[in-house]
Amino acid sequence: MPNRLATAAVLLVVAIFAACAHDKSNWSDEQLHLTPQQAQGRKLYDRYCLSCHSAYSEKKRNGPPLVGLCGRKAMPSGAPPTDERLSAVIMRGRRTMPGFSEYLQPPDLDALLAYLHTL
Repeated sequence: MPNRLATAAVLLVVAIFAACAHDKSNWSDEQLHLTPQQAQGRKLYDRYCLSCHSAYSEKKRNGPPLVGLCGRKAMPSGAPPTDERLSAVIMRGRRTMPGFSEYLQPPDLDALLAYLHTL
């Protein structure tokens, strides 16, 4: 019985560490190997997107999580996540998501897209 309890405890600790290891939200730009453009995009993401969209987990907030967005076949809307489509949604908004054309200049949008590709 003690061996089973010890094994269960070890498995629990391993599971907790594995779950925490996948959440990269507290990692530095250097740990994430972000380029300067991607790091700028991360700052913009944290400012404008993070309150509604989680970046490094599947946790749903007001909007869908964006982890792995650019690697998906389709966004929640069904449209493919091309840079052109992502740009349109970011700048004009969609459904309950506001547009950010008043806040983002073209270089900002490029940086944000570069960061989204790292998720």
